Amino acid sequence: CVDIAATVLRPLAVHGGPDLRVAPFTVLVDPAALRAVEAGTMDPATAYIYRQQVREADILLISKCDGADGLDLIAAELASRAPSATILRASAATGEGVESWLDAVLASVEPGGGKRILVDYDTYAEGEAALGWLNATVELRGPADWQTVLMKLMDGIALPGAAHLKCLLRSGELVLVANQVSGRAQATLRVMADGNPSATAQVIINARIAAPPATVRHAVESAITRLAVPGTVKTIRAFAPGRPVPVHRMP
Repeated sequence: CVDIAATVLRPLAVHGGPDLRVAPFTVLVDPAALRAVEAGTMDPATAYIYRQQVREADILLISKCDGADGLDLIAAELASRAPSATILRASAATGEGVESWLDAVLASVEPGGGKRILVDYDTYAEGEAALGWLNATVELRGPADWQTVLMKLMDGIALPGAAHLKCLLRSGELVLVANQVSGRAQATLRVMADGNPSATAQVIINARIAAPPATVRHAVESAITRLAVPGTVKTIRAFAPGRPVPVHRMP
């Protein structure tokens, strides 16, 4: 998304009342995505959205700093594009930099959303539609080693151009989360609750991939059929987002 300052933050500041303070607007910068923008390998309309996001940020937070190279060069590039923005680094995986970012947000006396940019909504809509979006829920029938099953599912869905692929599995008292994001070669698995599993599991799948929605849906459905345990798709919706039409916009 882009044009957040004009369509969300400034309307909040005007209509939110005297007790509401709009914090600085933080934009996460994925190093791999930024490199794709600079190299010209990203879809041009999608790259337009990335560039506009950088321009309207109060704080630019370089993410995945635990595994990225060339962070100083990335910071210098961002500083040239958004000279008035505060540039920080953080890693959600390790927690590095998160406290410093929160300190910067809470210490700011200037309200967020002050940057004014022009947005071509035709290009914006084209860039949003370049990603196939998918949400699905699946029931798996075991018993099984659910960690192995979940990683097999992630590997089976994997398509080039994944902005993110996320799966949450619940089985009895066991809760697992698997993530595959741009710039990471392998999916990661986290045990959120290490309890006793049951003979069945429920999986929520959320994907944003640079491919037609039908291709994303086929990849998910095919991956489920290839698992070592039977599975039933309970709900599935694959789509490309429609044209953004803001209800409130304060340029």
